[in-house]
Amino acid sequence: MTLVGSRSDRTAAFTVDTYGDHEFEGQVSAIHPEPEIRNNVVDYVTVVRFKPPQQYTLRPEMTTTVRIDLALRKGVLDLPLRAVRSEAGRQYVMCRRGGAMQRIWVNYGN
Repeated sequence: MTLVGSRSDRTAAFTVDTYGDHEFEGQVSAIHPEPEIRNNVVDYVTVVRFKPPQQYTLRPEMTTTVRIDLALRKGVLDLPLRAVRSEAGRQYVMCRRGGAMQRIWVNYGN
């Protein structure tokens, strides 16, 4: 099985509920194209190869959340979308400068 629609060298990071404060890193080797739907939740089986950590015990049935890097950009600011606000078709974020909040206009996207 190969990574659907892309190269198979994508980096991935995942957490498991048991060790929620620790992020594990690996490489995506496959994403199965057919979803698994259970209880109205759509899951895609993803194979992530990683070096098993000695201090953590991981089991196949553990629930995980995986973040796959699809594109990386250097020299850009990464913000949660909820921090970006709009006014008259322009986007901005609020930043603290000195003791006051200041609107900073931003460009996002490509």
